[in-house]
Amino acid sequence: MGSFLLILKILSTIRSSILLVTIVILIKGILGSPIYSLNIWINSCLFFTLIHMGTETVRYKYIKDTKIITSLFLTVFWILFINVSNLYIFMIDGTYQAQTLINAITISILTIYLYQNLRRSFEVFARIKVGSRLLITLSFLLVIIIGTVLLMLPIARSSHSIPISLVNAFFTAVSAVCVTGLIVVDTATYFSRFGQIIIMCLIQIGALGLVTITTTLLSLLGQRLSLSGHLSAKNSVSNVTNDKSLSYYLVFTLGFTILIEFSIALSLFPQFIQHLPFSEAIFYSLFHAVSSFCNAGFALFSNSLVDFRNNISINLSIMLSIIIGGLGFGIWLDIKSRFISKESKFLSLQTLIALRASIFLIFLGAFVFYILEKNNVLAHLSLREQILSAFFASVNLRTAGFNTIDLGQTNEASRFFSLLMMYIGASPGSTGGGIKTTSFMVLWAAVHASITNNQNVIIFGKRIDDSLIAQAWTLVFNSLSWIFVVVLVISAVDKFPLSAVAYETFSAYATVGVSTGITSSLSPISKVLISITMILGRIGPTTVMLAFIGKQTKPSLIKTPPEKLSIG
Repeated sequence: MGSFLLILKILSTIRSSILLVTIVILIKGILGSPIYSLNIWINSCLFFTLIHMGTETVRYKYIKDTKIITSLFLTVFWILFINVSNLYIFMIDGTYQAQTLINAITISILTIYLYQNLRRSFEVFARIKVGSRLLITLSFLLVIIIGTVLLMLPIARSSHSIPISLVNAFFTAVSAVCVTGLIVVDTATYFSRFGQIIIMCLIQIGALGLVTITTTLLSLLGQRLSLSGHLSAKNSVSNVTNDKSLSYYLVFTLGFTILIEFSIALSLFPQFIQHLPFSEAIFYSLFHAVSSFCNAGFALFSNSLVDFRNNISINLSIMLSIIIGGLGFGIWLDIKSRFISKESKFLSLQTLIALRASIFLIFLGAFVFYILEKNNVLAHLSLREQILSAFFASVNLRTAGFNTIDLGQTNEASRFFSLLMMYIGASPGSTGGGIKTTSFMVLWAAVHASITNNQNVIIFGKRIDDSLIAQAWTLVFNSLSWIFVVVLVISAVDKFPLSAVAYETFSAYATVGVSTGITSSLSPISKVLISITMILGRIGPTTVMLAFIGKQTKPSLIKTPPEKLSIG
């Protein structure tokens, strides 16, 4: 019975993916094709529609239903009809009026069919009973699968580019959805404008989370959440306790995202318009605003932002966007409640930790990077460029993957220090990765309490519960264990220096996206391992483990007597 249900879920996923691919092809055909070639796109849509009907026949056992048999027959008949009629029009008539009418009728029929079945697919997903953690994990995997399919379409790559392999398409989709920024093909030159738009959408969905976006749209439409939907949304965000605060948090998240990204795009546009045509400058501004706020690190320049190393406006805009996105939506909601709406008198402990830790790590990272690299990659730069590059590197090494210097030329000491910065990462509930600043501060306080023989772990006058300390240690153990295994396997498979492999793996887990330049040269096995590492880093290794393990062990009421051991 369990295997049968699993097959049904897989078929439901395939059906929805086919529908979405069909919609994308139809929109591309309508918007980007002349009249005489529109029928090619329509035929592609009808072909995918036939595949969808076949999967629906298997899914719902409609093989004996005359409706589905009639639909299949009429679809095949219509495909033959439009091709024969288009051939007749092309050879004899020579005009496109009749062809336009036939295409308009076909598009109308396809639109109705896609709308009805897309609604039915969402209803099917709504009826599937899965845990909240599993639903979050599956939502990420679903977006990655759809993104992989879309990036493999011919329209997603530029005209001079060779077809992308399945592994590279999957890697790119994972990197975008997990807002990492590691690339195996050049985003600026390999992908067409359509492919770049797909990547931008994957970044946006991955940063906010599919569950968060869906729940927010339902809230805006006045729809009530189911209990499982409420739990899923609550697990995907933080600091929410009831339906009202959950809805408010989600709407705030969406509105705050739009506001910041639009503002950053406006600040970047005056700079890009000096180097690009008007329409290109608009898209470049929007793309880099989304990529920086979501801490993704994807750039539409082949050398990232190296050419703008001396541009203070672009550097400050990108850094500010990364910092705002890396602090987390809960932090900004808390700041709004304290200083704008005056709903609370004090900032929460999480906000205090995130703000102070972020400021400290930014200045510490800039200072250490400057000291370690002033006679290396920063040596040929002016003092202003050195300081600006050091701060830019410090901000990016914890959350995003942009760069204004060649990180492949950095020395071993700065790479080793970068591992710590990447591993700490951003703040909880943000678009960044890592173990988060709160986990780092909790562990720091726990170690301090242990050294001073203090029974309580105190941060800013507040006692930290023992369960939170245990969760932090569990996160560190699980993450470092996985990173160790990945570094070991990649070092054995690919003959790269250990520091480069460790740099790549930590960057993937922390969803940072910086690299020493070995990403595109990795073997398929290594690319898959790095992809899995990015997924674990974005969702969280503990969340993924609990999602697939299922029910947790109930706590025992019987406690065995403790034993003494020598530690250290």
